[in-house]
Amino acid sequence: MNISHLLRQYEKGHRDFPELNLAGVDLSKVMLISVNLTKSNLMGINFSRGFLTKSNLSQASLNWGDLTYAKMSESQLIETDLTKANLTGAFMVKSVLRSAKLSGANLSYSNLRGANLSDANCCGANLQGANLQGAKLRYIDLREANLQGANLRDADLEGADLTNAIVDNADFTNATLRDTKVIGTQLKPQTIQKNLSELQLKRNPNYAGSFELLSTSYAVAVFNKDNSLSC
Repeated sequence: MNISHLLRQYEKGHRDFPELNLAGVDLSKVMLISVNLTKSNLMGINFSRGFLTKSNLSQASLNWGDLTYAKMSESQLIETDLTKANLTGAFMVKSVLRSAKLSGANLSYSNLRGANLSDANCCGANLQGANLQGAKLRYIDLREANLQGANLRDADLEGADLTNAIVDNADFTNATLRDTKVIGTQLKPQTIQKNLSELQLKRNPNYAGSFELLSTSYAVAVFNKDNSLSC
C-alpha cells in the first residue's frame, strides 16, 4: 500500500492496517489516530511531529525510525523494535511498551509519564531529561543508559537493571527499588535512604548486592569475590 492510498483509506474511516511495508517512507506531521499497524515494517520511517495517539504498533519494526516530537500517548508498542530510533521529545504518556526493544534509542526529553516499559530493553538508551514519573519499569534493562536529569518520581523499578547507568541529577523520589541492580551506578544516599534495607538485604538467585557509602555524596553497589553480600 502506498502512502496516498493509506491516507485516502484513513480519511474514509479505515483504521485497520496490519503488516504494512512502509519502510523508509516520510509520514512527518501526518495524523493517524487509533490505527492498527501491528507487525508492520516501519524501519527507518520518518514520523517526526506526527500523531499516532491511541494507535497499536505492537511487534512492528520501527528501528532507526525518526519519531522526534511524535504524539503517541496511550499507544500500544508491545514487543515493538525501536532499536536506535530517535524519540527525542516524543509524547508517550500512558503508552505501553512492554518488552519493547529500545537499545541505543534516543528518548531524551520524551514524556513517558505513567507509561509501562516493564521488561523493555533500554540498554545504552539516552533518557537524558526524560519524564518517567509513575512509570512501570519492572525488570527493565537500563544497563549503561543515560538517565541524567530524568524524572523517576514514583516509578516502579522493581528488578530493574541499572548497571553502570548514568543517573546524575535524576529524581528517584518515592521510586520502588526492590531487587534493583545498581552495580557501578552512583546514587546519592538521600535517593536510596528509604529503600536501603531492601537493596542491601534482599537476596535472589540472580543478584546479591549491597551499598557501601563512599562519602557523604554517593553510594555504589559492591560485591565480595564469592558473590556474597558485603554488609
